[in-house]
Amino acid sequence: MSSQVRQISIRICPMLLVITLLLAGCGGATNGAASSQATTVTTGAVPAGATPTTIEKVSFIYPGPGNFIFLPFEVARLKGFYTDEGLAVDSTYGKTGPAGVTALNSGNADFAGTTIDLALTSAQQGQTITGVASLTRLPGFGVVTSPGSAATLTTMADLAGKSVGISSPNAGDDVILHYLLKKAGVDVTKVDFTPLGNDEAKVNAAQADRVAAVILSEPALSRVQKGGGRILVNLFDGAQAGQYFPNGYQFTGLFARPDTIQKRPEAVARMARAIVRADQFIAATPGTTLVALLSDDLIPGGDRAAYAALIDTYKAAIISPDGLFVPDAVAEVARAQTISGIGGTPPSDLQPYYTNRFITGSGR
Repeated sequence: MSSQVRQISIRICPMLLVITLLLAGCGGATNGAASSQATTVTTGAVPAGATPTTIEKVSFIYPGPGNFIFLPFEVARLKGFYTDEGLAVDSTYGKTGPAGVTALNSGNADFAGTTIDLALTSAQQGQTITGVASLTRLPGFGVVTSPGSAATLTTMADLAGKSVGISSPNAGDDVILHYLLKKAGVDVTKVDFTPLGNDEAKVNAAQADRVAAVILSEPALSRVQKGGGRILVNLFDGAQAGQYFPNGYQFTGLFARPDTIQKRPEAVARMARAIVRADQFIAATPGTTLVALLSDDLIPGGDRAAYAALIDTYKAAIISPDGLFVPDAVAEVARAQTISGIGGTPPSDLQPYYTNRFITGSGR
């Protein structure tokens, strides 16, 4: 999967330290994994909100661009929250969540933005990754038909015998789709699960009627609906999601390997704090202001007003208010994974796969 990762240039270097960091090698292109060592820099002033005496260089991969469920990562970057924490973050967009997990487990990234179900799947392969900050607390997906199938497909049960687009096998959307279909009484062996890649690729396939339906995040979900598709399930809607997941559903988050947590706890704490600030900034900020931060490539479909309205409509239900992992919501993921049959049997002990200690300052 790592060969499919698209590198982009969104390195974040603290503006007050540009000259020093350039001399330290921050300004050039990166080949391979980022250095795991902190680069000591003499500072004239302490960045706001933090007291670092070193600049921590970290590498980071997450799906993108322009995906609502990873919006806190973009906000942290664009608002300078990484910089405030004394972080020089070398970021990469991966096409799917599994691509990030592969990069993380192989040592090609220090952190990954992904879904916790992939952490539980990875555990069955003898690899542990641990969530250190939560982004979203409901599964930010919806299932929508292609325009050509909207008249005949009106419920999830109607997808029996049809082709449905997913990002990749065993990804978070694959788990949720199998779960929803089984809840609807569909024999999943009769469904053609078609791997398409990122949301943009799934939108293109749906609009061209190459599949009967797709599972998407926002704003891609609404784009297909506006083009004539019919939404069958919308888990961005808190009421609908609650019917399937009464205890919530721990979804996307910031993950690290145990060796990074053990050897570089300060870097982990800084990243976690930056993400919590982003979660809280989103909660307190109108969608129009948030969208104004984003470059055009972060607005799929180009409709800024529509994206701002989506953020305002769904952020209270979807975005974590405090970055904390809720045990019952993590347990819901394990339950859904078991019912879906995707990713194997989850571990009985879920505690190694998330921690709140970098946010609360205590506990595990």
